[in-house]
Parts: sequence; C-alpha cells; structure tokens
Amino acid sequence: MSFRSYRRVFLWCIGTLIITLAVFNTTSPESMTRINHSVIESIAVPRDKGHSKGDDNGYVPHARGHTLSPESGHVDLARGLQDETTAASFAETTSAVSTPPLESVTTHNFRRRYVLPIKTRMGGGSNSQFEKFKKAVVFSLLTNSTLVMPPFFLHGGHVLGFTSDHIRPFNETFDVDFLAELLPVATVEHFKDICTKHNTIVTGWNVTSINYNHTSRFLYGNIIGIELPSDDALINFDFGCSLDDILLTLRNKRCVALSMDSVLGINIPNEKREQMLTTVSEHLSRSPKIKHAVDHISGTICPEERYLAFHWRNKSTEGPCFFGREHRDDECATAKKVVRELADLAADAVSDLMKREHIKCIYVACPLWSLEIVDVLSERLPRKNIYISEDLYISPNYKPLLDDYYTLSLVEQEIAYRAAIFVAAGYSNWSDFVSEGRKAIGRTNYNIRELAKIPDDVDKMMI
Repeated sequence: MSFRSYRRVFLWCIGTLIITLAVFNTTSPESMTRINHSVIESIAVPRDKGHSKGDDNGYVPHARGHTLSPESGHVDLARGLQDETTAASFAETTSAVSTPPLESVTTHNFRRRYVLPIKTRMGGGSNSQFEKFKKAVVFSLLTNSTLVMPPFFLHGGHVLGFTSDHIRPFNETFDVDFLAELLPVATVEHFKDICTKHNTIVTGWNVTSINYNHTSRFLYGNIIGIELPSDDALINFDFGCSLDDILLTLRNKRCVALSMDSVLGINIPNEKREQMLTTVSEHLSRSPKIKHAVDHISGTICPEERYLAFHWRNKSTEGPCFFGREHRDDECATAKKVVRELADLAADAVSDLMKREHIKCIYVACPLWSLEIVDVLSERLPRKNIYISEDLYISPNYKPLLDDYYTLSLVEQEIAYRAAIFVAAGYSNWSDFVSEGRKAIGRTNYNIRELAKIPDDVDKMMI
C-alpha cells in the first residue's frame, strides 16, 4: 500500500473517531438533561385550527405535518399490524375495512433509548389505558426516548382471562403518523428485535413485584411474545424525584419498560406538566380508519345542522342489573329508581342547554344497558333529533366497525370529538379522554354533574 493510501486511511479513522465522540457527547446524561429541560420549556402548544372553516360543528381535521422519511432523519422500520397474533384475531372482525399501513418510525441512533409502556395491574378498561398512556408519552419526551407503541387490552380480560382476542394493536386505535410528529415512535416488533430480558429494565413509581410478575408472565410473555426481565430488574423511582435523577438512573440503558399504572412522579411545575399533557392529548388522534368512517357517518347526524354529543353511563346498575350476578334484584330495583330520577335531571339540563345554544340534534353515546336515557330525552326532544349508534348509516366497508364494541367506542368518541358541544358523563375515562382532546383545540365541554347540579353526596357511580 502506498504512503498516500496509508494517509487516506489514517485521516478516515481520525474523522470517524471525532464524529463518534461528538455523538457520544450530545447524548450523554448531562447533555440530555439540558435537552429535556428545554423540552419542558418549549413543548409544542396546541395549534391554531382557525385557518380552516371546518364543518357545521366547527370541526377541522387534523393538519398533517411533514412527511416522515429517511431524508428527515426517520426510517420506516415495518408495515402492517403490530404483531401477527393480534393481526389474525383482529382481521376476523375488520376484514372488510381497509387498514392504512403502520408507519413504524424511529431514529437510527446507536444510543437511542426505547420506552415500552406496560400494564402492571390486570384491571382497567381501554380508556383507562389511554389516559395512562399519555403519561408514558410525557415520560418519553422528557427522557428523549423513542416511544414503543403498545397494544391495548379490552375491558374485562382480567376477569375472563386474557387471550390474543383481548388485544388491539396501536395503529387500529391512534393515528401513528400524527403522534410521530411529536416524538419518535417504534413498533413492538422492533422493540423485540432490539431489546431482550438481559438489556431491559422495568421502571415506574410504586410498582410491586407481585403485580409485575403476574403481568409479565401472562400478558407480555405468553401473549405478546416480549420476554421481560425478572423483578430483579425492577427500579422504582422516588415520588417527587427530579428529571436529573431519572436520567442518571437511565444512563446507558437502551431498553426501558415503563409501568403505565404508575403516577408520573417527576418533579416538574404543574403548569408545564399540564401543558405537556394537553399537547399529548392533541396528538392522540384516532386512527385514519376510524376518522374516515366518521367522515361518512357525520353527514347523517342531523344533516347541515350543529349537534351536541352526550355521554351517558351509569355504573351503579351495571353489576346488579346487567352482568348476571344472582340475588341482587332488590339492589337493582333501588338503583334503577335513583338513576331514573337522575336521568330526569340530566335530560332537563341537556335539553335546556340545547335551547340556549340553538342546537336541534343530539348524539347519545351510551352502553346498551343505559338506553333508557333515550326515552327520557324523548319526553323533551323530538325522537327524530336524537341519534344513537343504531341510527348511524354507514357503508358496508365500514360496517364491521359498528359490530365490534372496541371500534364502536372509538367511532363514538370521534363523533363526540367533532360535536359543537360535548356533555361528559360524571366520572368516566371515556368522557375524560374526549374532553381533554377537545380542550386541547379549544372546544366547549360540560360535565353532566355540574350541568345538572347533581348534589355532591350523590354516589359518583350513579351518574
């Protein structure tokens, strides 16, 4: 080899070393602390949607941002549903629905950290998981991590016994591209390729070994195929710990499983915390498939008119009246009597609000066992102006969405999200998720307990 060739190789090695040291320095815990304190200060605020007229209810579809591509520093890692087991089970109910491809994006950085949100408690419905997932997004933003998009578990799986039929993939629920405008994201399959039980730690606040081991063994190991470490790798953060403390704990940790069932115990100003949660709420938009379906549906809900959406759920009658428990007839009768009285108060308040706002039509989202509210509202409003899921007209291509209670719930949430006014149930994660998404874009919300002036001593399970 000539002197010139040796010289060229030597200079290439020196250049590579300099670049490597620069990357290492910019991703050190100290520099990440600087980066993420700036995240707290400069996290994106909700966008001004006033540039578009929108529909009669003022709804404006989410604006699309930049296109994710290798040129912009993001790489498409996989397409299709998150895992084959879930895809197979889901295909049975949505085979007629065209599913947009899942753009699994992340940054190609050898020091990139991955955060996988996990359940560490068996109970909780899907909307409870959605609310907790928001905190995992905030955690990923603060720690400059790639967020792994987890599957969600259907309500009741902890009672019936979780199987693949109780799991729904992330991209069937939320708009992946829109979330990826906020932070880097990756699929569960990619996490499996990168992370093992040997290089993953489990973190959170007040996570118990008993709950973690049960969840790890049954949900993630047996059903999803993610081999999580033993509870020896469990690290609980102190409540009120600083971001610096967390970054120090996560130093050189590439794979992190974060308990979604923990509170977000980081010591950051409440105003900044709420600002970040609001921004996350704005970016958790329902999947394109759901939004396309509601595009077809919304024109059939009081055409050319504004509408109010009302979520009605009474939890006090669910157990004794509808879930097949024995010897509770007296309890059921008592609960129904109280609920009917509360339904009258609620219907009066909602119909008065509609009159004040000059709104003729209402969409009522409620479980099948709570449809009595429709009869109560019909005493005050023309029945033809009251819409429920059975009244929705939808093309055959989207019909499977209404036949599946998980996707029907998402459809109804999108209908409520687009309404001119939304009246939330008293205590409900379903309502909270819709209200927070609407609040992020400046939409009007009411809570039925406040609107109907329900006394504080009335059990929150009643209304």
